[in-house]
Amino acid sequence: MPLMTGRWRTLGLSVCLLTCYAVLLTYDLDRVPLINPDEAGYAEPAWTLITRGEFGAPMYAGMFGMEHRIYTNWPGRGVTTVLPFLIFGPTLVAARSTSVVMAMVLALLSGRVLRRVLERPLARLDWLALVAVMTSPVVVNAGRFARPEIDVAAWTMAMVACLEALDGVEAGSRRRAWAMGAGVCA
Repeated sequence: MPLMTGRWRTLGLSVCLLTCYAVLLTYDLDRVPLINPDEAGYAEPAWTLITRGEFGAPMYAGMFGMEHRIYTNWPGRGVTTVLPFLIFGPTLVAARSTSVVMAMVLALLSGRVLRRVLERPLARLDWLALVAVMTSPVVVNAGRFARPEIDVAAWTMAMVACLEALDGVEAGSRRRAWAMGAGVCA
């Protein structure tokens, strides 16, 4: 009798694969890649929100009042970076940890969406999608910088997952309303 079967084997393999991916993404995160000049601009709104209670970026002082309210840059990056800053402090690793999490979310959602689209007979391709996303140099590189590109990809995949969940759900049902709302929010 095999040690693990069915869902437990799938869960175990998923956890193992994601753990390896997390190690890959976090290895030497404080040194590699070299600091991108834009990383501070994307992380600063989170720190300003924590310390001053304003969603602004003092480094842009004098530009359209952006020291008090940021209009440019992707604002979601500042919001999602608040929690790592509160946990780890304002460090490069904390700023980049948001990208690590978003890269993992992108990989998980990619496999999940493909599994639902292809259904059971071809469901093994979801593993191929998961591995393809995880080993993509673009995703690995974007998952190590404190920049919003990986966030946009993950939120887009979340929107696709929510909208795909609408398939087969009867009109007017509560589940359909929740899926539509989540898709719009993503």
